[in-house]
Amino acid sequence: MKTLHKLIVTSAALASLLSIGAIAQEPMGSNMNDSKCEFKKNCHKDGNAGGFHHFRMQRNPIVSTLHYLDLTQEQTKALKELRVSHQKEMRELRRAKRMEGLRMQTLIDALSKDGVDKEKLLAEATKQFQAREAKQLEHLSQVLAILTPEQRMELKKLLQNKMNNRPVRN
Repeated sequence: MKTLHKLIVTSAALASLLSIGAIAQEPMGSNMNDSKCEFKKNCHKDGNAGGFHHFRMQRNPIVSTLHYLDLTQEQTKALKELRVSHQKEMRELRRAKRMEGLRMQTLIDALSKDGVDKEKLLAEATKQFQAREAKQLEHLSQVLAILTPEQRMELKKLLQNKMNNRPVRN
């Protein structure tokens, strides 16, 4: 009876993880408001593009604040090339990870007759998080290297202002 109970609990946990993955695969912006974007001055959005077209930029406050700076055409071009190469690199890493089935294999390896090895799952998640953060910090340092010292100071002021004026969450 205990074995059946453990099997049911493990199956439920696995099903919930898989359903979260299915939800994450939903097309971006499928349930978002299609109103005109106010985030960017020259937005490409025409009302049919979906709602999350600036979502990835908004996750990183430094990158999302760059459009407020007075960038030269060369800087804008260099930032765009850097962004495109970074996106391509990250896309390839995600594709390779998906092809190898690393997430599912990690979960399968952590399952045992006693349940789930939480330490093993946490160690793998921490390792993946640190690798992802290292890539993002490397990209960020490349972005900041394109800016002049004056632009970096202006960016610092803008970020400080953004932080001071954000709403307080409960």
